[in-house]
Amino acid sequence: MNEERKKVLKMLDQGKIDVEEANKLLSSLEDSQEEKMLETEVETVDEASFLKILVIEDGEEKVNITFPIGLAKFLNNIIPETAQSKLTEKGIDLEKVIREIERGNFDGKLVDIEDGNSRVEIRLGK
Repeated sequence: MNEERKKVLKMLDQGKIDVEEANKLLSSLEDSQEEKMLETEVETVDEASFLKILVIEDGEEKVNITFPIGLAKFLNNIIPETAQSKLTEKGIDLEKVIREIERGNFDGKLVDIEDGNSRVEIRLGK
């Protein structure tokens, strides 16, 4: 847990902020962390050190997985079944994504699908 999150939780524990304020602060911390990750998108597959999978439904994060790019070929074996089913529901073929990464055919954002209140994003980062 990072220091900022600890500070927010400590303020909540001490009664300095209420649950709603703590939730807003934690949410904004998550948003800023995601923005930092976006800033580190790669130009080429060779620069990538991680693969990130994010699924958001109705404003709620359902899947958030980050792992080393070297494990990409084992993705189907390590990603939780719930995450796999969410991606399949959105029409994402993980095996195809993995093949394209291995071929070096992608850079930066691999998948970015927005459908109503749902969003799926798969991207490479440094």
